[in-house]
Amino acid sequence: MRKGTVLFHPRFEFTDGEIGSKYLIILNTPDIKKSEPFLFCKTTSQSQNKPKTTGCHAEKNLYCIEENSDFFPRRTWVQFFEIFEASHDKFIEQHFARGLQVRAE
Repeated sequence: MRKGTVLFHPRFEFTDGEIGSKYLIILNTPDIKKSEPFLFCKTTSQSQNKPKTTGCHAEKNLYCIEENSDFFPRRTWVQFFEIFEASHDKFIEQHFARGLQVRAE
């Protein structure tokens, strides 16, 4: 996996403990031999209180992707205000245990 890869996690655990499906985007291409972690962020298609204009909204730590653009069929917001990290081993574990899937590279 490399930066820009879109993942679908059918059982993503949110920071509040809830579990739900979520699209994630890998933000870096770590050197696995050096045990560097993958950095990733969540996306959402929930539009409440979000800017509708396509592009970067740095003041809100969001990037809005127009519907039917790139991989996403609906208008989608990349949420940069919460960055997660995981080791390569953790991603492999999530793939087999919880069904993590690569959707677009």
